[in-house]
Amino acid sequence: MVEEMNQQYPIALKFNVKGEFHVPEGQTSVKVDKLGIEFLRGSGGIDFRIAFSRSGSTLESIEADFERLERILDAMSLARDGRRIRAAPALRSAEMSVSYPIDETVVERTRLVLDGLERISSSMRLTLERSLTWFRDSFQAASGFNHFAMLWNSLEILLFEIGEDDKPTRAKRLEEARTFISSRANALTLEDLERLNSDIVQQSIRRRMIRGFQNLFGQESEHPISICFEREPSEMQLWGIRNDIIHANIVEREPQQRTRVIWGGFDLHAVALNSILKALGLSLRLAWLG
Repeated sequence: MVEEMNQQYPIALKFNVKGEFHVPEGQTSVKVDKLGIEFLRGSGGIDFRIAFSRSGSTLESIEADFERLERILDAMSLARDGRRIRAAPALRSAEMSVSYPIDETVVERTRLVLDGLERISSSMRLTLERSLTWFRDSFQAASGFNHFAMLWNSLEILLFEIGEDDKPTRAKRLEEARTFISSRANALTLEDLERLNSDIVQQSIRRRMIRGFQNLFGQESEHPISICFEREPSEMQLWGIRNDIIHANIVEREPQQRTRVIWGGFDLHAVALNSILKALGLSLRLAWLG
C-alpha cells in the first residue's frame, strides 16, 4: 500500500469522486488555498478529483493525510447540510452521491467549520470531530432507521460533553431526591420512582441531553428540548423514536413506522445540524420545526 501510494502519488494525494462540481469556464481545476486542497476535472466515470499535497512518504504520514481529508469531508458534509459525501484514493474506484454541487458557498462553509474546530478547546474539538463523523456517516446509511440512530449518536455525543460541566454532585442529587419524595408524600407512584431513579439519581441519557441543550442554547433550548422529549403527540418525540429503534420495538417493513422515522429524521437533522453549528460558534441554518 505504502509503496504503491509513493509510486503513483509522490507529491499529492488524489481522490476520485462522482458527482456535480462547478469549474469556471476555461479552467481545469479550482484551487482552494484556505483548505489546502484542489478540485480537478475528472474523466470517464469520474466527475472530479480532490488533491492535496502529501506531508511525507511514511505510513504514519499517509494516515495523517487521510485523517486530514476525513476532517475536510466531515466539514464539507456539514456545509452541505448533511448530503452524502465520500471519497477513496484514485488508485481505487469510488463514488460520491450529491444533491447539489460543491460550489463557492459550500467551500466557504467548509472553511468556517474547520476554522471553528481550531478555535475551540482541544477536548471539545475531539468531541465535535466524533460528532461530525457520525453526522456524515448517517447520510450514507442504507436504512432510514440506521440513519436516524446514527444521527442521534452525533447529537448525543455532543450534548453529553457540553452538559458534563454542569453535572450535579452526589450531594446535590441526594438533596433533589429528598425534595422530590417530600413533594409527592403519600401520592408517590411507581412512575415517580422510575423518574426519580432515571432523572435524578442515575442522571439518564435524557436528563444529560436536556442539560446539554440548556448549556448550549440557553433560553432558546426549549425548542430542541420540546422536539426531542416533549412534543405532542408523544409518538413523534424524537426520544421515543430513538428508543423504539434501539430497542427493536419497531421494524422498517411496517409502512406507518417507516414514515414516522423518516419524518422524525427531518426534525432530527435540523436539531443535530443546528447543535453542531452552535457549538462551533456559527450561525444556525435550519429552522426549528414544531
